Amino acid sequence: MLTAFTLVEEGDYFYFGDGAGVAVGGQLRVKSLAPLSATMTSAIEADTSIMNAPLSIATHNWSSFSSIDAGNIEKANVSIENLLAAYSYTETGPSYAFIEKKGVELAVSVAAVPEPEAYALMLAGLGMIGMAARRRMNRM
Repeated sequence: MLTAFTLVEEGDYFYFGDGAGVAVGGQLRVKSLAPLSATMTSAIEADTSIMNAPLSIATHNWSSFSSIDAGNIEKANVSIENLLAAYSYTETGPSYAFIEKKGVELAVSVAAVPEPEAYALMLAGLGMIGMAARRRMNRM
């Protein structure tokens, strides 16, 4: 059973000038196929502050995070909608903007399923308890 989906993305950016900037956004979308249900969504938002550096092309790292608790589903379609925006507009001086994604990690959590050996061990233990109880009843 699939129980949760966690998305982490990261990259770098730079921008300078009063009319320049960058932004990160989008959605993590999970559609359960078994059982069939509505699409679950979670916003992708930057979890690091995005800062302006006057007249510098040194890059800064950014990262984003999104998570969906899916309950217990058997099959799912997962889609990632990304919005990376870099904009530059000014009439008063130079400005420039750049943003890039360098990594995506999608973790899928699954519920633990007992192994057949665990069931066999449990049944053997119950059988031994039953035998001990029966011997005790025969002694009385």
